Parts: sequence; C-alpha cells; structure tokens
Amino acid sequence: MVEVVTPATDSAYFVETRLAKPGFFARVAANPARDWVLLFLAIQCLVNVDGNTNAHSRWASMAALAEDHSFRIDKYHEQTIDWAQTPDGHYYSNKAPGPALLGYPLFLLMDKISTRGAKDREERDRKRLEDRSAVLHALSVATQAIPYGLIVLGLIAALRRMGLPVRALHVAALALLFGNTGSLFMNTYCGHGMATTFVVALLLAWHKNRPFLVGLFFGLATLCDYGAALLLLPLLWVLWRRSGTRLRRFGRFVLGGVMPAAVFAAYHQYCFGSPLSLPNKFQNPAFVDIANVVPNLWGVLRLVPRAEVVADLLWSTQRGLLFTQPWILLSLLIVPFLFWHKSGWLPERRAFVRWTSVFGAFGLILLLGMNASFGGWHGGATPGPRYLAVVFPALALAMTGIYTRASEFWRQALVVTLVVSVVLFVLFYSTAELLAQPSDPLSPFYFNLLVGGQGKNLSRCLFIVLGFAWAGWRAVQGVRRETGAEHLLSEGAAG
Repeated sequence: MVEVVTPATDSAYFVETRLAKPGFFARVAANPARDWVLLFLAIQCLVNVDGNTNAHSRWASMAALAEDHSFRIDKYHEQTIDWAQTPDGHYYSNKAPGPALLGYPLFLLMDKISTRGAKDREERDRKRLEDRSAVLHALSVATQAIPYGLIVLGLIAALRRMGLPVRALHVAALALLFGNTGSLFMNTYCGHGMATTFVVALLLAWHKNRPFLVGLFFGLATLCDYGAALLLLPLLWVLWRRSGTRLRRFGRFVLGGVMPAAVFAAYHQYCFGSPLSLPNKFQNPAFVDIANVVPNLWGVLRLVPRAEVVADLLWSTQRGLLFTQPWILLSLLIVPFLFWHKSGWLPERRAFVRWTSVFGAFGLILLLGMNASFGGWHGGATPGPRYLAVVFPALALAMTGIYTRASEFWRQALVVTLVVSVVLFVLFYSTAELLAQPSDPLSPFYFNLLVGGQGKNLSRCLFIVLGFAWAGWRAVQGVRRETGAEHLLSEGAAG
C-alpha cells in the first residue's frame, strides 16, 4: 500500500515579489530546468548519431524535392531500404512525410551551400552524399532538439506556477529530457523525435487551455508519425472532460487540425492515389514479413495483436519498459492507490495527475496494441520501443504529479527507476550508435560498445557524466535554497 503524504500548499516561488514581468532570458535564467536543458542541447550539438536507413529515407525525399521538385525518390532509393513502390514503378519514402516537409526549407538552404559550384547532377548528388550526415544532424538539432528543449522549459515553468516543489520539477526535467525513448531520437531524423516534440507542445497547449494549438500540434505529430493518430481517442476524452463550453472547445480543436489534415491528404493523394492510402500498402517486399498470416493488412500488420509481443514490450531486456523506462510501470502501479485517497490533494494538482495519467495510460494501451500487431514489432535497430515513444512525455508529467503526492519511500523508488533510464541515455549517447539489434539487451549492448570501442566513446561518456554532475550539483543547490526559504516562511508564520 502506498502511504499518502499531504503536499505543501506553498512554494518559495509564490513569495517572490515581481514588480514587472521579466523578459524571456530572465525567465529562462530562473527556470529550474535551465541547466538540464543546456546539458541536453550541448549533448545534441556535440554528438552525431547516424539515423541510418530510416533517416536516409527522409533525406531521399528532400534530395528529390531539391533536385527534381518531386517526392519520387527514384534516383535515391538505393540509399535506403525504407521505400514504397507504387504500381506505376515509382519509388517514394515509406515514412510519414512530416519531417521531410517541415525540414525541407532548412535542407534546401544547406543543399544550395553544399552543391554550390557543382557542374552537373552527378556531382551535386556526390556532394549531397558526402554532406548527408552533417546535414541530417543539423536538421535534427534545429527542428527537434532545440524546439524540444524550449518546450520543456515552458512545461517546467507551467508546473512551477502550479506550486510543485523544485525537486519535483527536476524529476520532470530528467524524465522529459533524458529518461524516455523519445528523447533518444532527438539526434536522429527518424520522425519519432519530431513527433515527440509536437506531443510535448500539445501537452503544454492543453495545460494552458489552448484547444486550437492542441489540434494543430496533434495534426503535426500525426504528420510525423502515423502511430500518433491513436492519441486522438484519449485526447477526445480529456477534451470532453474539461469544464467549459464543449462545442466551442471542440470547434477550435478541429480548426487547429485542418491545416495538417489538408497536407496529409494532399501528400498521400499525390504519392499513393488516395488521401488515406498509406505507404505501407506499397511496402518494400523485404518488410512484407507476415504475408502468410491470416488475417493481415498489406502483409505487414496483423489485425489481432499478439499477447507475447505485448509482454516483450513491457518487460523484455531488448525493448521492454521494465528495462528502458521502469518509472512508467511504477507510476502506473502507484497512481490508483493515490486516487483512492481523495483528501489532501490540491484540486489543480489532482486534476493534472488525472488527465495526464489517463491520457498517458490510454494512449500507451492503444500504442501497445498497434505495436504488437507489426511483423517487425521490435522496430529493427533501435535503442528502445520507438513505436511507443510519442506517449512517454504525458506519462512523465503524470509521474511528476505522482511524485509530489506519494510518500518518501515511493518518491525514492521513482527516482531510482528514472536513473535506470538516464543511464541508458548516457550509454547511448556515449557510443552514438543506433544499431542495437532486436536480439540485443539494450544496456549491456551499449555498455560493451562503450568499454570495447574506441577511445572517443569513453571521452564522450566522460563529458556527459561530468555534465550530469554539474547540472545535478546545481539542482541540489536549488532544492536546498527552496527548502531553506520554506523553513523561514514556516518560522515567520509561527512567530
């Protein structure tokens, strides 16, 4: 049984006297997540993780747009196995189009610089290939890592205004920036990082009661990762449950999603003949791996999820949440006990935990069902359950609310399980290697790469560990200052 502890109703943040609203940089400087975000961005800038064939599929689309003004990757399909071939013989990327469409303006600028002075197409393509890794890294940092870090700052500021203690805000920052599979993909142009970024933006917009932006960011997330569409059902639930005028709220939500929906429909109509025709229908035969299973869809998707795959996604050493993000399972275990005890909750915090945990748990169940229906459910060479990644930020927010309400024992348990995920982050970025095969237990795989690899792996690891030590020390100092301020407040009130 979880012991319930009544949270403090005040925070040192609420006794600050502010004569005028500070500027952007002043707010960033005062944000408890500032140092964690700086560390996150430094790692993303200095480490380049090659996204391999997945990211190369997006690169092929952008190269074709730059050279041929077309989404057909006929001239580039040999650079990736992630392609779809339509009946007319043309090749297209088999990935959701969002990253290629949204990253194309910056790609085109870098492509002009890269191919400047080339005499013909052959030379331009040669230069594109030479610079591909650097271009994709720059795109990942500019369109994923930096926006993600800024949105996390906004979320932490919003949680701070709710009166959450500083140590809970540090736990939230660690989970969002370093403790989930989505954050592992911020350095690779595989779609999951960008989709996760839009889901985090969606969560912030929902917290601020901006249904138009919720619809916009949901549409953009779906444009980047088809699996994100499953979040619509839990999203409709939280939209319905929120107080206020439902019709107006739903109207604004739909209006926000119009633009991404129109782009989605136009792209799939142009490439695959129908607004709702996905590239999976024309998949590379190498990925049509369940054609003999009846019933199936396109030879890649079972109509009935497999229970053994769900079990693997929950607790196998290769992709399981128990070994990649154990704090998620612990949070889902704790939260029902907390809600049995209605007294002691601050209303805003209880509502926050309710909607984030229901949205996250419902979304996770739907994504688990989808993932367990794939023939290649493991996601190939990947550092975690990548098809589930988009829902993890919501569960990180739910865990933060749980952390403020549980007893000290369970708080420490949540921190310990979060550290397991952070260690995987450190190992992954120390080796900068995406190719953990489906049979490889993740942490041992990356640890062996670290100790058995080149000296640069150990150098990266030392840099990252020292960065965590610095940010952790700063966090401890901040928690101590808040604790001291609250102690002075309590003494003043007693006097």
